[in-house]
Amino acid sequence: MDIYFLQTNKHRFLLNFLACLRGSKSWVGDSTQIARELKIPIVKPGILAPTAVSQGVETLDLANQIVNYYALYYSVWMDLDVCLKNISNLDA
Repeated sequence: MDIYFLQTNKHRFLLNFLACLRGSKSWVGDSTQIARELKIPIVKPGILAPTAVSQGVETLDLANQIVNYYALYYSVWMDLDVCLKNISNLDA
């Protein structure tokens, strides 16, 4: 559980971990606001958004493209990529 030691807010990370284990959250999920705009279903709220890979430089148009791509071509590897690139933000 080395990931635990990379987190600033360890308590929040544990709560997120338990929520994912219970199935009430997922590690990566669509941004609620963008999902509503694109009219795609939100299955579970996510700890991280697929747009997290753009590292904060996205415009609304780029965010829409990222979410569209994520929804259309979803794979576990995409989730893993988002989590690894934002490993220190899993306590959000």
